[in-house]
Amino acid sequence: MSGGDPILAEWLARARNAPLTDALPPGWKTRRVGADIACACPRQGGSKDTLNLSSRKHVWLCRRCGQGSGSAIDLMIHTGGAVDVIEAAEKLTREMKPGRGVTPEQRARARRAADSERAGFAAGRAAEDMCQAMAGHAYDVERFEAGYASGRQAHARDEAQRLQAQGRRHRAEGFYAAARHDAAAISAYFKARGIAFNPPSWMRWHGCLDYWHAGRVIHTGPAIIMPLFDATNRRGGVHVTWVDLAAPPKFRPSLTWDGEKLATKKMFGEARGAAMWLTKRAKRMLIGEGLETVAATLQYCPDFGGMAAASLNAFASLPLGGFTAVDEVVLLGDGDSDREATEFYLLQGAERLKRAGVKSVRLAFAPRGKDFADLAVGVNA
Repeated sequence: MSGGDPILAEWLARARNAPLTDALPPGWKTRRVGADIACACPRQGGSKDTLNLSSRKHVWLCRRCGQGSGSAIDLMIHTGGAVDVIEAAEKLTREMKPGRGVTPEQRARARRAADSERAGFAAGRAAEDMCQAMAGHAYDVERFEAGYASGRQAHARDEAQRLQAQGRRHRAEGFYAAARHDAAAISAYFKARGIAFNPPSWMRWHGCLDYWHAGRVIHTGPAIIMPLFDATNRRGGVHVTWVDLAAPPKFRPSLTWDGEKLATKKMFGEARGAAMWLTKRAKRMLIGEGLETVAATLQYCPDFGGMAAASLNAFASLPLGGFTAVDEVVLLGDGDSDREATEFYLLQGAERLKRAGVKSVRLAFAPRGKDFADLAVGVNA
């Protein structure tokens, strides 16, 4: 680490990377939602799901105002538990801000340690907080060594995550390479759903794809492989939909594990900042959650192009490269999802589209309890 105070940096880094739940008021009521935590925002109130915490990714998002970050310090300030960085850090670490009791030799050793083997990884993440804090000069050997060890562990985790991401990308490429474009097979699935859709050449069909869960194959069957393209039109992952034409009304297999219903759609590779193109780019575009939603709407809007977000929260990271040439976008919201959450994420996508230069952005919602694919079945029945 070059510049700054490594001791203050280490202290701020531990505060910033503290468990996000430590930034909530003591005894604040939360609930588990999958691997994440949801609760009402202590400052803004609202429903019990206005504030979402992801312990695995160490990020938080307030759905009430749209603020969020990966810092426990930011969360404590946001919730009103502290008025500034220093107060938040003192509460999260349960330590006073470092003072001025360090010798030149101790400081030199601290700097050398922070510069080696990315030991400053955690400290570096506190750079933004350091800009808001006055430099302190205390040094606690045990505390800094604990931070040093934490930095090395973080570096090891980073490397492991990098290798895992690389493995997911290779797996996604393997799925796509093993599949082929079969317009008849793909169209048969959409036709069963009541949708007339001509699949693009980059949409592929795998006749016998394994479904892995809990370290074993629990299903094997046909699947649609749709590439996920980023803003530079690079294929970074795939979206997989397992198909069972003998299983109405969704025509996807019924998969369970220990009594829990499993998803019949999965993403592999890099999904953030990527989406599925159902057509080539057009002056007027439909964007919705899921292939079926967009395909069902395209059959009634032949002069529109179509793009599908892989999930609801993916609207916040839509790949917008080249959207300066798009005049109009209609964002499609399903009526069988939580209306407040759906509207929140669609509005985030709308703001990004407007900033990208799209002249007109509109939101359209299916009736409550239905999605656009359900409407297609009703029209074509």
